[in-house]
Amino acid sequence: MDDLGDGVAAALSEFSALYGTKLVRKQVFDVLWIPPQGNVIVSAVDCPKGMPADFVSVGHAKLRRVVRDGVGDYPQPINLFPSIEKIYRSTWGVVVELGFLTDTGSVKYERMRLDCLRTEPFHVGGKDAVDGVLHPFSITIRLKGGDDELSWEPELSLHSSSTEAHNPVPSLYDAHFRSAIEVRDLKRLRKKLVALI
Repeated sequence: MDDLGDGVAAALSEFSALYGTKLVRKQVFDVLWIPPQGNVIVSAVDCPKGMPADFVSVGHAKLRRVVRDGVGDYPQPINLFPSIEKIYRSTWGVVVELGFLTDTGSVKYERMRLDCLRTEPFHVGGKDAVDGVLHPFSITIRLKGGDDELSWEPELSLHSSSTEAHNPVPSLYDAHFRSAIEVRDLKRLRKKLVALI
């Protein structure tokens, strides 16, 4: 404080702590993936930890502008919200997180790291108590990955909110994919999601 000068020291004297903000630049690797087959383009935006909530949306908007400027068409994103329930009802992956509504007015958010929520006794018992009627609005599934030397478990998350789930036509345009090592993990994810759309 002594090095700041009398005027600054006096202005800050009533505060018990002083915090500073440091600008940290991070390089990201965003990709516009146009597969050789099909009609779905994938906009993959890198999102380092600690980025603000709108960081991904801004990245996707920039990639859509690249397409618009390159081919004169502004592509519309695909609504992934209906895929949440389809993934939950399928046997694809291990459900490790699930947010859902019940017809009795409950909003639930469950996590399970060791096993699949689809078969976990507490979840199954609660589901049976409401006659199996759940309305998922958020899901994370763990997939198996690996090769001869390593194993890993990439995760796919489709996160929305209970508020969005109450909309007449709920929407979700971002899928979060983490803990992958190889491009084939992303290719497998794309193929499964496109099949659910």
